[in-house]
Amino acid sequence: MTRNRSLDQHNSVPTPLRTASRASWVGKLQLGPVVVPVKAYTAIATSQDARLHQLHTDCGQRIEYHKCCPQHGHVPQDQIVKGYSYAPDLCVEFSAEELARLSPDDNKTLVLERFLVQGQLDLALLAGRSLYLAPAHGTAGRPFALIVAALQAKKKWALGRVVFSGHRQLVVVYPADGTLILHTLHCPKQRRGPVFIDSGHSKPNRSEVRALGVRVDAASGPIAWSDYADDSADQLQKLVESKMAAETKRKATPIDGKSKRTAPRRRTTKKATRKARSSGRKAAA
Repeated sequence: MTRNRSLDQHNSVPTPLRTASRASWVGKLQLGPVVVPVKAYTAIATSQDARLHQLHTDCGQRIEYHKCCPQHGHVPQDQIVKGYSYAPDLCVEFSAEELARLSPDDNKTLVLERFLVQGQLDLALLAGRSLYLAPAHGTAGRPFALIVAALQAKKKWALGRVVFSGHRQLVVVYPADGTLILHTLHCPKQRRGPVFIDSGHSKPNRSEVRALGVRVDAASGPIAWSDYADDSADQLQKLVESKMAAETKRKATPIDGKSKRTAPRRRTTKKATRKARSSGRKAAA
């Protein structure tokens, strides 16, 4: 099979790559009479940042958020519905059944409907979710390879629609490295127009364009993607470890020949917290 040079000749991602351990979607891929059972795997790994929480600085307790009504206070989940405000202090409510009827029928099929060349796709429509498509099992390998080969032979990308998480999603699918990559797209009508500002200056002359073009040529060529790694997660992890080490050292530092011991921060349960609040209200009454 011929590889699409416009996709990966100078911009190939570094190898080896970690693969997803399990599929995020299972369904069927259809191109004309060819229907293939497929699985979709996330193409982008989620960030492994250390998770930070909001704490009360005096006692170290986690900050909690409760669903409250301004008039009646805490509201249990079974008394919460969705609604739409159409005027100040006026709204209409919707039941879960009413909203469920609006969800599109999900037959778990991704139909490739239209085909385009790479340059026809407006990159501003890319919605940020990328998936690898793969045959669901061994016997699906040949028809899957047929779809890949057909798209490569015609040098085309495919436009299709599929239901993800109860919403009909516009997607583009294209061949790369012997498989298919799927990108979710925004609806074209969501795209905003560009902003133009009249600066009142004259257009750049040819010599200026030529001089800047030299800089572009000098920085063109193969890309070392490792130079663009985001190390913010590593930096945060180092900060967490240094704070933990400093806290451990502080607690173990001897004072007058004795180890300094700090009382552990007491973690109160939600039940105890509610009981304390109730006692406080009764005392105030």
